[in-house]
Amino acid sequence: MSKIKRGGNFDLPIMDLPAFDLPTGLGIPDISSFGEGFGGFGGLTSDPGEEQKSVEQKVAEVKTGFMAKANAEAKRTELVTDSEFWCCLCFETREQKNAFLVATGFGEADDKYVDGRVVARKMGIDPGAKVQWPKTKGLSDRLKRHVE
Repeated sequence: MSKIKRGGNFDLPIMDLPAFDLPTGLGIPDISSFGEGFGGFGGLTSDPGEEQKSVEQKVAEVKTGFMAKANAEAKRTELVTDSEFWCCLCFETREQKNAFLVATGFGEADDKYVDGRVVARKMGIDPGAKVQWPKTKGLSDRLKRHVE
């Protein structure tokens, strides 16, 4: 019996087994000619250069796909982590704020948050295209109205 060192500080015994041949007639297929008549093993052509180009093209397509996904994800991350999307109007009293919201039609009394796109449109300003946020599963109904 031989010993072979594996990883740590222990030895695993390896048994010395005599070489043997499989008996014939057990239904075990002969794989020595597997794939002949079908363009070689796995459908490969006889031209290795052509196969190399095919593989390189597939790898390039996968790489392009991953890079496109990475770029899209970087843009999405920048969009969702940008904290400079708001501004603040301040008044001296709640009554002043409520009067402003009602008189301008920008919101209702006691609103704390006003949609800037609505304000811009009422002022005759084009706020630009609405951001198309990725659909998110599990968003509460209260938050869904802000992203749809």
